[in-house]
Amino acid sequence: MRLLVVIVSMLASLAGAQPRETVVSAQVNPERSYVGGLARYSVVIEGEGDIVKPQVSFPAGVTPTYAGSQFMPPAQIVINGRRVDGGPARTVYQWSIAFSRAGEFIIPPAVVVVGGEERETNAVRVTVVEPERADDFALRASLSSSVAYVGEPIELTLRWMLGREPTDYSIQGWIDETDAQVLAPDGDDWMTGRAQADIPFLSGIARASVYEEDVGGEQRTIVEVRRVLVPLRPGPLDIGPFRAVFRAPSLDNPSRFQRYSVASETLTLEVKPVPTAGRPANFSGLVRRRLAVAVTATPARVHVGDPITLTVTIGTDAPLTQVEAPNLARQPGFTDAFKLDPGGWEETGTPRGARAFTSRIRARSDTLTSIPPVEVCYFNPESETFEVAASRPIGLTVQETKEITAADAVIGAPEGDDSGRGLRTSLQSAVPGLIANEHGSAVLRRDSPDPISHLAPATLIGLLAGPPALCVGAAGLAWWRSPGQRAWRRRAFAHRRALGRMARARGEPGALNSALCGYVADRFDRTAAALTERDCRELLGEGPQVEAFERVLATCDGARYGGSGSVDESEARKALGDLHRSLKGGRA
Repeated sequence: MRLLVVIVSMLASLAGAQPRETVVSAQVNPERSYVGGLARYSVVIEGEGDIVKPQVSFPAGVTPTYAGSQFMPPAQIVINGRRVDGGPARTVYQWSIAFSRAGEFIIPPAVVVVGGEERETNAVRVTVVEPERADDFALRASLSSSVAYVGEPIELTLRWMLGREPTDYSIQGWIDETDAQVLAPDGDDWMTGRAQADIPFLSGIARASVYEEDVGGEQRTIVEVRRVLVPLRPGPLDIGPFRAVFRAPSLDNPSRFQRYSVASETLTLEVKPVPTAGRPANFSGLVRRRLAVAVTATPARVHVGDPITLTVTIGTDAPLTQVEAPNLARQPGFTDAFKLDPGGWEETGTPRGARAFTSRIRARSDTLTSIPPVEVCYFNPESETFEVAASRPIGLTVQETKEITAADAVIGAPEGDDSGRGLRTSLQSAVPGLIANEHGSAVLRRDSPDPISHLAPATLIGLLAGPPALCVGAAGLAWWRSPGQRAWRRRAFAHRRALGRMARARGEPGALNSALCGYVADRFDRTAAALTERDCRELLGEGPQVEAFERVLATCDGARYGGSGSVDESEARKALGDLHRSLKGGRA
């Protein structure tokens, strides 16, 4: 009876609870950036329901790159043994935005559809300033060719000449994703014998080579980045300008770091369309200066219907990601002579400068003597003609497959022998096993039709006890992976993770700021990239420990963006430890 009263009370409280109103907002971090720098634009939806990706109109001069979304369930917070409201569920959509010029930018309200109802966020203002120019730095961009066809790979090379030791650097630029595809080069032969470094480039990370070069009689450090551009439309294509934004010691005061930038010139690539006149029907779409096809088949001696493993290797210019396996159904001589694998091709490796694909075919007739050539039609931009690369035919021996009938299995007894003792079998007895062919009166025995009677007691116990054990294990795993348990583990280890991030930061202001904001995000189940100083203040409340923590955050921002001094890592650790102890030793 008491249980019934509790259930009725819970249902009544749920029925009387009012649903939270969905709140949408937008923010950018940092609110002050530099030309060529990066910022994070976030749309936050507080509440649950069917959410459609927000529609955002970014102003001219702002280049967005969608960075994905994240859903955060309602936090489960316990303070002094009592459960308190941890806030609503949050869904965050994020964009990485770059700025091509200085000025005040206003990102208008984003339109968010929640539960079929349109809502608008607030507008966001961003201040973008021009960093000071560094005359002892230089950035040069070059293309392997100034003229190309649609689909023809062109190599882009960026050479950044350093004058001082830079830090907190990135290289941004302008390449419209509807105009050209930007790909990493295949392999790293061009970096052989050189040091390597990871450079934030466009919306990702690029592997760069670092080497020394004589420039005007002086040894200078060169950082080189290479990318492959694949034009997607004909016409003039503007590439760049590219801009390196970085911090370096001031020439007047080497102990003071300052924000600088250096820009390259704008390149123009003239893109021509692939000719339509004389274009073969089997044109693969590849535009390459060279292409070769090689085919192997094993085994070379089979019966009709036996599987034959066919491996096709296509070698060509980079990038190899555009190379696809040929469609055997459209290759001459394959459909009628062979049965093709409905599963298609499987990539089996990436040989040097090539891609390899494997499939299985089966001969339909014993009259076949070879596997026909595999052809790939491509356009050669050097000769400006359509060419066909073909493999050599492969010799094949196909034997007839004997069909087994009942007459092959049993030979009857001689005429007049009714005893059955003259009955003979033409099939040989196999080695005893699952497929053994046994005969004779000795193999006749009476077996119980009950399958359980054939099981050993231990096997039977295992079958009966297995399902309950699996259910218990699945329930425990589901509990461990539940949102509540994940949030609890995140809060419990927030301090330890923050200390690890600070150790890896090695005093760098931006990394220290991320470590401190990450602690607040872990404690309150929020997204660190979407947190601002105002969010941290609202979450932490008031107190001397909170004020000390906020001072360290402000110092980090000042050192990172304004060049106003450095950050004392020991002070940051002390502020984090005092705040952690003030929050009841990690129990939020």
